[in-house]
Amino acid sequence: MDVADDSTMNGARVVQMPCNDEDKFQLWEVSEIATGTKLYRLKNGSSGLCLEVAAGSQADGATVVQGTCTNANQVWSLYNIPLGANGI
Repeated sequence: MDVADDSTMNGARVVQMPCNDEDKFQLWEVSEIATGTKLYRLKNGSSGLCLEVAAGSQADGATVVQGTCTNANQVWSLYNIPLGANGI
């Protein structure tokens, strides 16, 4: 995941891009919301903003953006899916 145009602004889109170890906008800090919940917040390593669904949408294809870290629309479940599973 990469923040579009290396933006540090609230509402900047998060997009998929080829991996680049030198792109700080592709670095995300993962922290558990509360111990034992298996629910996480992802904070961008460069902008300091958190990954969220725009406007709290629950629609398929909703836009994912970065925003001020408040927990609203910013709670994620993470799964480890081995390569080769589910057609990946």
